[in-house]
Amino acid sequence: TMSKLLTYTGSILTLHSAYSCLHYRSLINSHSTHPPVDVVVEVAIGFVLCLLGRLASVSFCKITERAAGLGALHDTRDFDIYNTRAKIVFGER
Repeated sequence: TMSKLLTYTGSILTLHSAYSCLHYRSLINSHSTHPPVDVVVEVAIGFVLCLLGRLASVSFCKITERAAGLGALHDTRDFDIYNTRAKIVFGER
């Protein structure tokens, strides 16, 4: 699918940029703290492709239906009772 293709391509680009940066640092003698510009661009493109691939795999408009016998969510009383340990901690009776 398209999402897997984008994710794999982004991952490969990110790994290739790491290898390119290590290769670049082995070729130069000075201890440069900044990676080359092409590595930074490749990491950014790889990250965006991975992000788009993951976003493409999510279904944003998934419609869910409740069972016919259930009412609206606010009609149920499931979450109205709170039994906490505050009475024990604060000594309230």
